[in-house]
Amino acid sequence: MKKVADGVVTIPEKPKEVSIADIEPTEDDLKKKDIVGRWKVYKMFACVGEDIVLFTLDEVKADIEKKKAAGQETDEKDTMLMFGMVLEFKDDYNVASFTAIPSSASKEEIDQAVASGEIKIQDGMIVSEGERKWKYVNGDYWCSEGDSSQPWQKITPGEDGRMDMKMMILEKM
Repeated sequence: MKKVADGVVTIPEKPKEVSIADIEPTEDDLKKKDIVGRWKVYKMFACVGEDIVLFTLDEVKADIEKKKAAGQETDEKDTMLMFGMVLEFKDDYNVASFTAIPSSASKEEIDQAVASGEIKIQDGMIVSEGERKWKYVNGDYWCSEGDSSQPWQKITPGEDGRMDMKMMILEKM
């Protein structure tokens, strides 16, 4: 608050936060394309024992085998599908998601889904395009979670050839 005259107090307006979605990349930003290419899951959030943190596929598989041996139920199929996911950061700033075709789906079901436009198949996987975007602004890479109303997430490529996306760590294929 600021007193501007006797008996008059003004409350300054809160500055509007600028969303990453609203920031246009500069000409130099548009040249930053180190993340272009296909990335596979190296680690992702999973439940192993009592812990829910980032685990590798081998760690999750070992836990699944341990649970099976103890007669416990597992969500093996869903977990394996998630670890099989591939993200392709394209040169045109779109991100394509590739997921395995569920083993429970028959060829007829797949053909019907493709014919109806429900799914697209590329490289033997289901591909989703146009839902996510990526950009480089203010010295960082960012990826949208979906349409423009969804938040953008900072993604951090590392020197080890992996990229931290908070809920998963990807490695370049």
